[in-house]
Amino acid sequence: MHRRSVLKVRTAKFRQLFSVLVSAALLASCGSMPSGGPSGRSFSKAKTQYTAPTSGAEAAEADLPFVLVNADRKIVRTLSGLEDLNYFKGAFTDRTPPAEAVLGVGDVVRVTIFEAGGGGLFVQSGGSNNGGNFVTLPDQEVDQAGRISVPYAGKDNNSGFVKAKGRRLVDVQSDIQQRLMNKAIEPQVIVTMVKRTSNLFSVMGDVNSPGRFTLEQGGTRILDALSVAGGPRSNDYNTLVTLQRGSRSATARLSTLLTQSENNIFVQPNDLIAVKKDERHYNVLGATQNNSRVAFEAESVMLADAIAKAGGLNSELAQPAMVVIFRREGFNTLVDMGVDLKDQTEGEAVPTVYRFDLTEPTGLFLAQKMPLRNDDVIYVSQHPFADVSKLVGILRDVLFIKLINN
Repeated sequence: MHRRSVLKVRTAKFRQLFSVLVSAALLASCGSMPSGGPSGRSFSKAKTQYTAPTSGAEAAEADLPFVLVNADRKIVRTLSGLEDLNYFKGAFTDRTPPAEAVLGVGDVVRVTIFEAGGGGLFVQSGGSNNGGNFVTLPDQEVDQAGRISVPYAGKDNNSGFVKAKGRRLVDVQSDIQQRLMNKAIEPQVIVTMVKRTSNLFSVMGDVNSPGRFTLEQGGTRILDALSVAGGPRSNDYNTLVTLQRGSRSATARLSTLLTQSENNIFVQPNDLIAVKKDERHYNVLGATQNNSRVAFEAESVMLADAIAKAGGLNSELAQPAMVVIFRREGFNTLVDMGVDLKDQTEGEAVPTVYRFDLTEPTGLFLAQKMPLRNDDVIYVSQHPFADVSKLVGILRDVLFIKLINN
């Protein structure tokens, strides 16, 4: 009996002590506890303007203001629309078909002259010249003055020079033919391209065969140019294509060119196409099953995809009403969404937190449509009761050990 009485007394003391410790745990949870990141209530400190420093310049620098944006249909629709940039279509507005390629300085051409019979200006008697009634002149470059030389085709004492630069092959051969009309026997002239050194474009960077290439007579589009250069080495959603034309340039992902044909514009002479691998990542932190830095696996990755990739929310720790995205957002984008930035410097990127409430069906639908960007940080806040649960669990284990030892 005595042992049972002692046990009852110890049990009563244990319950009393446990109740006291639980109360202490609840009070302690309001203070500082081990955590995987900022709590949900910390986002209430968001502000949209800089505040005056309280203890010198260092304090001002340490206090980084941010904008808190509660995601809704308007916000997500605006951010989704930003992915549809005009890229090349917007930067290079000329949509006329490509003009037929013309001759330029350095191009190498071949001139062949036919006569109707032998004994003429170029063909020997009997038509035995080269086995036929024609003569082929040596290949020649278009000189710095933009001319080629054809015997007896001189005009106005220019010693046989014929203008070639800026003209089509057919125009040059028609000009030569007209000049020889009264000198040769019913002359016919053919001018062919041997080697083109003008009307070139360049492809450099992360392609299999970079170099300078010739524009096709029917026109060469950007995707055609990449194909001629052996194609990119990376997949389409991790490949950036930059088109530089004179002082202008624009950049798009290869996947954009494949899905938006209006951006696959014609390449012009002297265009430079630079191809670069650009692998994008996002970070998942907080109360998810897995915290990691994750590479994009498609052109667009949505918030819901990223959470699923991380194994979903941790049901024992997560606060579903506090799923946020940290991002530096464009000033004009926030203004378009109705955020008051009157004290923010226009044009600067603004530290922004987008908050999603996944306790509501609407929040899940919004997460399906919210596109991520490179270096976004997805953070899932820890539920306030998680701190209490952790502390109570620790105290429970300590008390049981103490009870067993006694």
